[in-house]
Amino acid sequence: MGRVLVGGRLETGAVVVDGGTIAAVLPQAALAAATLPQPVVRANVVSPGLIDLQINGGFGFDLGDSDEALRELAARLPATGVTAFLPTLVSRDPAAYRAAREVFASSASARSATGARALGLHLEGPFISLKRAGAHEHEPIRSAADALIDDILRGDDIRLVTLAPERPGALQAIARLRAHGVVVSLGHTDATFDQFVAGIDAGATMATHLYNAMSPFAHRAPGAVGAVLTDDRIVAGVIADGVHAHYAALNLALKAKGAAGVAL
Repeated sequence: MGRVLVGGRLETGAVVVDGGTIAAVLPQAALAAATLPQPVVRANVVSPGLIDLQINGGFGFDLGDSDEALRELAARLPATGVTAFLPTLVSRDPAAYRAAREVFASSASARSATGARALGLHLEGPFISLKRAGAHEHEPIRSAADALIDDILRGDDIRLVTLAPERPGALQAIARLRAHGVVVSLGHTDATFDQFVAGIDAGATMATHLYNAMSPFAHRAPGAVGAVLTDDRIVAGVIADGVHAHYAALNLALKAKGAAGVAL
């Protein structure tokens, strides 16, 4: 019971759960006459579970080849409203990626129905721009080879890959990943507007943390930011904490993309 998300609006109400299934959604007007099953759990907001597409770590844990980190995240994320997520690995060498994938494959928590569900992995790199590397280590970016794409295509555990479309061979990699069912997000990129659009044309459908680690907007050189804001084929991931991007920039993204075009 609390503020219930109904039809895109928050209003006081209750969600009735019976045997693990939603039996009814009651608006405030129906609460007075309703007999709510016990116990009644109160929350600030009652909404569908959130799916977080980029979690590099949390609660003091950094995702990598640690089964403990994955288990702890899965257990603790529901308290934030997140019921499913993509554990996200930053740029690293192929051996480290293989170790992390082995942990994901063998971890009971990765496929467990308890806690948040880990739906697959997000590789944030290493096919990104050195100039826009941010906190990523540089050597895995310099040495990234097409053999890693071959490795990705040999499994079904990787669901999302962030890359920079201006890198040599990036457009071919996007096409191969999309053909395998992997979602491609463009990010950590110094691409021009045209290079970014070429990545979208090749099959990319997302942008990783709009504004951060990407070529900025200028009125004669719109860059990656301009491409994200003006192309309806792409969903913009945004770090909406008021630190990574000013609230005015968040409002601009929402006005340009609409709520359906932004992933927080």
